Amino acid sequence: MLKRILLLCCFLCTVSTLYAQSHTVVDSIFSSTSNLYSLIVQKNGIMGVVNDTGKVILPTIYDKIEALKGKNEECSRWEGILKVRKGGSCGLLLADGKPICPFSFDDIVFFPETCLGTTPESMVIKYIQMGKVGLGDARGNMLIRTSYEDVYLLKDSAQQLIQPAVAVVRKEGKFGMMELQHKIVMKADYDSIGFVGFIKESTKAKAKTDLVVKVKQKGLWGLVNLTTQEVFERAYTYIGRCADGLIVVKNTKKYGYIDLHNKEKIDLEYDLALPFANKVALVNKNGKWGLIKQDGKANIPLQYEELQVLFPKEIDDKFLATLYLVKKDKKYGILSATGQVIVPIDYEKLVFKQGDYTGKGWKDGKAEEVEMQIPQKTTK
Repeated sequence: MLKRILLLCCFLCTVSTLYAQSHTVVDSIFSSTSNLYSLIVQKNGIMGVVNDTGKVILPTIYDKIEALKGKNEECSRWEGILKVRKGGSCGLLLADGKPICPFSFDDIVFFPETCLGTTPESMVIKYIQMGKVGLGDARGNMLIRTSYEDVYLLKDSAQQLIQPAVAVVRKEGKFGMMELQHKIVMKADYDSIGFVGFIKESTKAKAKTDLVVKVKQKGLWGLVNLTTQEVFERAYTYIGRCADGLIVVKNTKKYGYIDLHNKEKIDLEYDLALPFANKVALVNKNGKWGLIKQDGKANIPLQYEELQVLFPKEIDDKFLATLYLVKKDKKYGILSATGQVIVPIDYEKLVFKQGDYTGKGWKDGKAEEVEMQIPQKTTK
């Protein structure tokens, strides 16, 4: 690293001397693949590029030249690639002047999130031509022709890029998809598209991963296995995210749960249902809250006026992370995810600071210290 910095300093001094009288240095570029330093220079508002010997790589005839940069300085995926504009058109060049794509685009838009990708297929860029959008790779290959209103990369529920990379396209207000590695296309027929989850299966012969997405058409949502192209019936007014292998869904009236194969696993009988977390989920029926397991059986019966995670912020203590504040007959208490009483339901109000085993409770308007009753098996 020190050697690289010293070389850059010497290079800047040499080239700056050569161009001090007629050019202004705009930016420096380093390409680790060719071990080449270059400078973007400017004269009278017109730009060019010179190398570490002062040799002209690109003459000063361009309206604008800029290095593609990643989400932060640590990103090196696009190192040594230049976006060049001349006469209202854009193109991409390598730092040594070799063209990547023709100067035929109105604009070229970099995806910062491509720095999160790990495969070559996720190194893509958005091309805009005559008001339409397409997608190409870093080698100049057009993956999706410029005929769409927009193109963006699909992300999972944690906002990470899907691998293999998947693009969502919009045309005439409708959405479709393309999985870039295998070129699987979903025609732009849908009102909305979103990520749901992966089906991961392994046998002695091989491992297989299918990508499942949700699609909306004519007001109803359904699932599509993008890998196998299996399209399931659109039967839901809502499809939530997948957690612990189950997906919250709603028909016209009630909530329940299906799996990634579109099979109903927990009856659609609830007035409200939340995604699973730690293999349990909060549900409401007839105004009462409870906590169910993945088989639909209740750990905490549906008899509480309020039921919520005691510490909603992420916490390292595994025991405290599975506690719930409940309210019944206007009194509060604390239960575990298995329904064990941790604090009796005797208090008009309960307050526990994040991560504390001791808090305050109020009875008849008076505050007192409250200790959690830790089940014996958790202390072993």
